[in-house]
This record gives sequence, C-alpha cells and structure tokens, in this order.
Amino acid sequence: MIKAENISYSIKGKNLLHGISLSFNPDEISMIIGPNGAGKSTLIKLLSQQISCTSGNIQYNNRDMKLFAKSELAKVRAVLSQNTHMVFPLSVEEVVMMGRYPHFHDKPTRLDKEICEQTMAFFKVDEMAKRNYLTLSGGEQQRVHFARVTAQIWPDNTKSTKVLLLDEPLTYLDIYYQHEFLTILKQLMQLQSMVIIGVVHDLNLAYKFADKVTLLSKGNLLAHGNTELVCTKENIKKAFLIEPSILKNEKGERFLCF
Repeated sequence: MIKAENISYSIKGKNLLHGISLSFNPDEISMIIGPNGAGKSTLIKLLSQQISCTSGNIQYNNRDMKLFAKSELAKVRAVLSQNTHMVFPLSVEEVVMMGRYPHFHDKPTRLDKEICEQTMAFFKVDEMAKRNYLTLSGGEQQRVHFARVTAQIWPDNTKSTKVLLLDEPLTYLDIYYQHEFLTILKQLMQLQSMVIIGVVHDLNLAYKFADKVTLLSKGNLLAHGNTELVCTKENIKKAFLIEPSILKNEKGERFLCF
C-alpha cells in the first residue's frame, strides 16, 4: 500500500498541491484524472520520490519512503515519466535491459536476460529486439518503455508488493494499443501483488479500466475512491467545467458522453 498523509508541494512560492491525503491499494489499478494544471504529474513525482513534499509524508507498506535507499526503492518501484526522450542508437533489447540496472552490478545475469525477453514478449516488442530504438515510431517506442519499466519490477515470487507509476503512459498509442496496454496491466497484477497508479486524460478509459480514481483540480483533491463514485456528472462538471451524460452500452458498460 502507498499512503499519502496531508501532502503539499510548492515551488517558488506557488502551491501546486494542497494538503492531500489518500491511499492506493495493491491489486488495483488507480488512475489520476483532472484538467491541465490540476497537479496530476506533481502527485506522481511525489509518490515516486522524484521530488519531496513541502509538508506531509508518504508511506510504502507503513514505512516512510524517505527512509528507503534509492537502490532499495529502485528494486520494487518503477516509474514511466512523460519525458522518455533518448538520443543514443541503442537496440530495443538494450533499452529494455536498462530496467534491470538496479538488480546487477557489472553485467546482467542470465535471469536478467530472461526477464527482459519475457517483458518484451509480454508487450509484443520481442520481434524488434535487435532494431535501433531511434528508428521506431512513437507508439513502438512507448511500448518498449513499457517493457523496460516492467522489467524493473518483474514478478519474482516474493511476497513484496511492487509499485508501478505511470505519467500519461498512453501518449502516442492508438486506441487498440491503449486498450491492450491497460488489459495487460490487469494481467500483470495477477502475477504478483502490485500497486499500479497512472495519470490519464481519457476519462472513458479511466471509467472502463480503473478500480479506483483520484480526481484533482487546481492542486486540490476533489474525490478519491471507486470509479463510479468519483466519475459522477457533478464531480466531472466541477473539475472540467463541462457536464457529461452517463450512458450504457449493450454490454451494460458505462461511459461518459460530452
């Protein structure tokens, strides 16, 4: 579990998050939504310890995350940031192997290589393993990074809970791969206990795939909890200043229409 207690963050006199308290449970996909400037990426950076809270604290399995050594945290927590720009002509398999760096010192073991092969197959980029990463399309590069961060926290049959933090992971992906990626995340959670938290802009993807939703606006927490309780017409209108209709398709699945 990840638990944030009254966390705030400010920089150069500007408050980006205001006294937020919430928790994220294992075996659930949690999605953070909100308009531009709501504080979504700031919250992800705080949860991943890329930046430190101005006040409040964040706990991982009832232990203050500040007490973790970076090398220790890197073995159980992986982060996919918005900016994954690379300029070196590495092969796809070399990029994926970067996810294993916290787990070895001089050179990768056979296990590290096997895990990279498994994650590349998991995200269907194994056939391009030898290709130059820079020659790939934006969507293909994003799928390679999915394999990389997953290799970092690949299930290892221990009782530890892994953490996967995703800041706008669906960038560059078409509709098919957006749905496939979120389906794969659910499959990944079946292999080991895992906390998965992601920032998304598509409210209907959050509605369809999230177990829990966090709704932010102007650095404040508007709602946090089960998807249907958070994604109400009233909450969406309050955050985005536009009121949706909530419809059902022939399968009984709900979605938002604007």
